[in-house]
Amino acid sequence: MGTARKDVVYLSGIGGNDLLCTTQIRSEVRIDDRLISLLFHVVPDCNISDPIIIGRDIFDLGLCVKIDNDNLVIYAKEQSNFCNKAVSLDFNQIDTDLEGRDKEMLISI
Repeated sequence: MGTARKDVVYLSGIGGNDLLCTTQIRSEVRIDDRLISLLFHVVPDCNISDPIIIGRDIFDLGLCVKIDNDNLVIYAKEQSNFCNKAVSLDFNQIDTDLEGRDKEMLISI
């Protein structure tokens, strides 16, 4: 279920207007193998044409949304750790048009 809240919030971008929302429900939702706490804003049916609207803030949680003709799927974004392995570079071997002091300044960055 979830925990009801009665905060006064103005939602923007719904129907081109700001919408006053006075009821929210915080609920734990399982997406893939992650348990995520989401805040659902409850608005009157007359203000939206669809049963649910997903805000952009879901992307801040590391989630992606895939939509096709019949489905909406929310899934965890694959994480890529490109910086796990340290690579030793010899900056003096980098081919550049810079020479002398200019090359030294570039390497020092």
